[in-house]
Amino acid sequence: LVDCSGSMGSSMSKAQEVTIALGDICDKAKVAFSVTGFTTGNSSSLGLVPIKAWGQTFRQAAVTLGAIDKFCIGGTPDYQALHWGIEQLVQRNEGKKVLFIITDACGYRKEQMDQINKIAKSFGVTIVAIGIGRTDVETFFQYGVNVTSAKNLSGHAFNTLLRAVK
Repeated sequence: LVDCSGSMGSSMSKAQEVTIALGDICDKAKVAFSVTGFTTGNSSSLGLVPIKAWGQTFRQAAVTLGAIDKFCIGGTPDYQALHWGIEQLVQRNEGKKVLFIITDACGYRKEQMDQINKIAKSFGVTIVAIGIGRTDVETFFQYGVNVTSAKNLSGHAFNTLLRAVK
């Protein structure tokens, strides 16, 4: 999931870079994945932005992946987006279910994130949060790491991601 809310504004190009780098890693490892952006739709409901569908190749999604920074608008329905993402993964046949969220965590509420973490755990889904810039993802998620660019996905950040998917 990629946070496409208005608060991401100047961070969207970094989020795009991180999304593409993470997608490239998954693609090379032959891991099935999709990429969906989230923001508010009409009347503050969850608005989903399909970026890369399940079964679509990384190459086929290149144009949309390259336009992620253009999707930045609206609010941050984080709880609803994470709940939707968990529901999508539960329907998949893969044994390991990991939900990556790329976000600035702006406006997140601890009570809601505690609840979503419990829901994810009950369904066997691991949430890995990648915070763009200085965020509170490490407060809200067991596997949370902050990065300022895709280059930060090496070292400590990458080790945090590896612990999550083992």
